[in-house]
Amino acid sequence: MAVLESGYDVDHPDLKEVVSHERNFTDSPDMRDVNGHGTHVASIIAGAGEKYRGVVPDAKLAIAKVGDGWSTDSAVLAGMEWAAVDVKAKVINPPPSRRAEPGRWRRPVARTAAAKPLRWLR
Repeated sequence: MAVLESGYDVDHPDLKEVVSHERNFTDSPDMRDVNGHGTHVASIIAGAGEKYRGVVPDAKLAIAKVGDGWSTDSAVLAGMEWAAVDVKAKVINPPPSRRAEPGRWRRPVARTAAAKPLRWLR
């Protein structure tokens, strides 16, 4: 499973054996999660803690850092391509969307998905 987010805490004990791939699509120097959102999402999905486990505890994650609180469309699209083509992830968790103006999606990906729903994965 791929997670496109703000990176992750590479020293977090609940994610040590969970992350199998990582790639940075930002100008940031590393995968460090400066706002904690990516770490939070990754832990909810596949955290392997002693006390708390993720909802898919045996999953391996490919984490793409696509932003530090906000992301560009090009970083998200590059992260999706990496996850689908290079990692061959069957599930991709995209970053939270943002709106350019009230009622109108900015991301071309969101417009495309709304117009042409994805087929179920096999």
